[in-house]
Amino acid sequence: MLTDMPQLSTTSARLWQRIKPWLLPPHCYFCHSPLTVQGACLACLQQIHIYPKHCCQQCGRIMPRDLAPGPCGACLKKAPMAQSMHSLFIYDGMVRQALLHWKLQRQEAEVAWLLQSATTTLQAIISAHDLLIPVPMPLSRMRERGQHHTANLCKIIAQQSGAAWDWRILRRIQDTPRQSTLSGQARKTNLKHAFGIDHAHAESLASFQRVWIIDDICTTGSTLNYATRALKPHHNNIHTFAMARGLRK
Repeated sequence: MLTDMPQLSTTSARLWQRIKPWLLPPHCYFCHSPLTVQGACLACLQQIHIYPKHCCQQCGRIMPRDLAPGPCGACLKKAPMAQSMHSLFIYDGMVRQALLHWKLQRQEAEVAWLLQSATTTLQAIISAHDLLIPVPMPLSRMRERGQHHTANLCKIIAQQSGAAWDWRILRRIQDTPRQSTLSGQARKTNLKHAFGIDHAHAESLASFQRVWIIDDICTTGSTLNYATRALKPHHNNIHTFAMARGLRK
């Protein structure tokens, strides 16, 4: 009986592939309109905006094309803690919808498709010799949502880039108000003492060429800057990444 299981599994998989288009016809991940192949319809594609490449390499702010990659004026005055900042998308339209569905309703399909579509870009930015560290969430918020979504984001990016990832190194040591509920000025200081290091796991940092701190959304950059500051004494080649970034300056 057990010897027949592999054949049964293969047969079932083939059957599923045959009936899947009838039971689950292709549709747009964002508006669910019918398609010939799974993905995004034209109307939704027009609401997905790639983050511009003409930006300051250090802080990620958009710059005039002839001045990029900077540094920008703000970085010349006071450089950020990280070596560089990268983003994939502008936080608006279907990207905003996808991230909110993922964070608040645990619907992953839209975000997964967006990341899959950006595989080439991710592989050009992040290498297999790098370590990805998610921005940690407060324990109370993890219990509320039932997931650590930036850790999940790290896992997906690691699978696409070949990099390693570890959620245990950077820790949230202070429960602070949500950044989304604060003004831009308040956000700049809200997380000043929010992050710490788990020294039991930080020893592994030395074996990686670069370390990336990963977040889902960047607005003012304060979260990533304070997270980098906590990690800086343990590694001097730290970079930051957000899946999406708002255009707020």
